[in-house]
Amino acid sequence: MTLKQIEKTRNLLSRVDSVNGLREVQEFVSEVKAFYGDDFTTKLKITTWNTQDTYSQVYEKNDKIAIRNFLESLLAQDINASAIIDILNLIEEGENIKNNRELWERYVSKVYYSYSDKIAFDQMTATIATAPQEMWNLNMYQVSEEMIDGIIAKMKSYANILSKPKPLAKDGNSSVQNKQEINFQPHINIETKNETNITIDAVFDNARQQIEDAGLSDVQTQELFIKLSELEEIAKSKESKGKRWAKAKEIMKWLVEQGIAAASILIPVLSESIK
Repeated sequence: MTLKQIEKTRNLLSRVDSVNGLREVQEFVSEVKAFYGDDFTTKLKITTWNTQDTYSQVYEKNDKIAIRNFLESLLAQDINASAIIDILNLIEEGENIKNNRELWERYVSKVYYSYSDKIAFDQMTATIATAPQEMWNLNMYQVSEEMIDGIIAKMKSYANILSKPKPLAKDGNSSVQNKQEINFQPHINIETKNETNITIDAVFDNARQQIEDAGLSDVQTQELFIKLSELEEIAKSKESKGKRWAKAKEIMKWLVEQGIAAASILIPVLSESIK
């Protein structure tokens, strides 16, 4: 199915149960027929019993069940339809929360943790999504509407990719795996088997590379490397999470004074260090 077909099918499924009465059912059936054309061959009671006196509530209920079954059968034939609908639901959620800033942070985190192994989010989005609550309490970050729009755009792009037919390899299987459609953050080594595994060592290697590429002064660069080493010791410590977090807080306080460039590199690492 194309993305447009999946979107329309999703929309119709969300409305079918709320259709009531002869006229509404007739209009709904006409809409279904207009979109699916000859593919819609379901026999409906309303075709024969098409007056107020003859079209009973039982007939209406059966017709709506038949239409729902038709729509669900279309989605069942597409291996990626369910995943695409999940993405469309998140896109809709993002559109709906634009007027409620209090929900933006939670939305960024929700999307990031759901799709960061499939979509290459920018560093600022990753930082905000993984920042400990203490950082938010210090008002260090602010989610903008532009960030929400950017996330929605990436989700739409990924949904579009999933809806496109995949070229087949010689063995008849799809030659492109969904997790490789949109690359993850640069510098991170990924092993794709049944799921994407990012080791703690890869997280620190990624941070070191980012520090080198950040274009900071020699003093700032050296300070960041020192703090990164401290976080690595915390991450590999066998101490309780509470004790590790107590040590990490000192680094977090230091980060507050360094600005967003330093924080965007070390906050994701800090979060990983105290898991």
